[in-house]
Amino acid sequence: MDVSSPLSISLPGFIASGFSFIFIFFLYVKLWGYSTGKDIGEEQIDALSAQIKSGAVKFLKTEYTYLCVFVASLAIVLFVLFLTTQPENAFSFAMANSLSFIFGASLSASAGWWGMMVATDGNAKTTAACAGNKTTGQKGTLNEGLKVAFTTGSVMGFAVVGLGLAGISLCYLLLSYTFDAEVDVVQCLAGFGFGASSIALFARVAGGIYTKAADVGADLVGKVEAGIDEDDPHNPAVIADNVGDNVGDVAGMGADLFESYVGSIIATATLAVSATTDGSASVKPDEKIALAFFLPALGIICSIIGYFAVNTKEEGKGWNVELGALMWALEKGMYLAGFLFLIGSYVIVMPILGLDSGIYFSVIIGLLSGIIIGKFTEYFTSFDFGPVKSIKDRGMTGPATVVIQGLGVGMISTVPPVLVLAVAIVSTAALAGSYGVAISA
Repeated sequence: MDVSSPLSISLPGFIASGFSFIFIFFLYVKLWGYSTGKDIGEEQIDALSAQIKSGAVKFLKTEYTYLCVFVASLAIVLFVLFLTTQPENAFSFAMANSLSFIFGASLSASAGWWGMMVATDGNAKTTAACAGNKTTGQKGTLNEGLKVAFTTGSVMGFAVVGLGLAGISLCYLLLSYTFDAEVDVVQCLAGFGFGASSIALFARVAGGIYTKAADVGADLVGKVEAGIDEDDPHNPAVIADNVGDNVGDVAGMGADLFESYVGSIIATATLAVSATTDGSASVKPDEKIALAFFLPALGIICSIIGYFAVNTKEEGKGWNVELGALMWALEKGMYLAGFLFLIGSYVIVMPILGLDSGIYFSVIIGLLSGIIIGKFTEYFTSFDFGPVKSIKDRGMTGPATVVIQGLGVGMISTVPPVLVLAVAIVSTAALAGSYGVAISA
């Protein structure tokens, strides 16, 4: 396949992003059809949800107001720096970097805002699906709640990848028609990732600080001082806690995922270009750059298919439920998408782009490493397994032993992922060099 033109490299990204936005519309249609608190005779659910959404919107508006000033100021600084240090095409280079920075920051903030808005609405609908309908006597089920929650989360997930791939593809296309050298293109493309990173840093940290402050405050005032249950609606700090969960764990995470997503694409494209400086005639820079855009596009299509495999027959029984059985409900979709991705990536890497098998094996190693790290994370954080149970058992002897055991488990939990990453890095580097490490991510 001829990928010598910038459009041929960017086009799959535009197509996959289009499918992502169409699928988001499909998910919104599903969400609109789910019951609210009013529909099931529990209007308090809607009232509490509205308070949480109002607080989250106020927080993000305030946060983004300050971030707009920060982004504009830093864009001016970048413009001046490149204007005064770039030996050739200084004005074009400075303008391209500054605009790429602003574009990346804007899309990163949009991904977080989009996710937060749909999450605050989805929370109430998930509660309604699990609670059942008082007016009709229909009981809620865990599967119905899972469908609503997963649909809500999928909106943010596909918004992140759709905005990210469309943004990076458009940025690459415009920069390719602005500069002749690929080195200049990817250097300006880094400005897009820098903008995304700047928003992710502040959104994640600011939201995280807020949610932890509200969480601790709610617990101290409610459970310790007032003696009421955790998450009791009579405690105003509980509303603040839930606001924090949305602005930190949803909006902040959305911006963070956006940054990681586009950062891996930019890093892979940059390494593909830098490989041409070694004088080798077989590096195929255009094909390697194209692969950095083609694989994310394939991932979107596979994820859309995997979405339909998520469901469960488990019943919600609180702490008596087997968390592993619930995780399998989600993992079915992940494994299906992963299997389809392995097949599709083989077709893209070898028959279509004609690249080495070492690159394909690097993709396999990266995918398997992510799954293995996920399983280790589940082992150390699920109450089905020994580590969490050991922390719970220390509660019989007081808070001091809980803290000590928790710290110990936390430190041990970092070892398996580090080993998996080390093996993956060494293996992919041996197979395809630094590009193999990047494409595996």
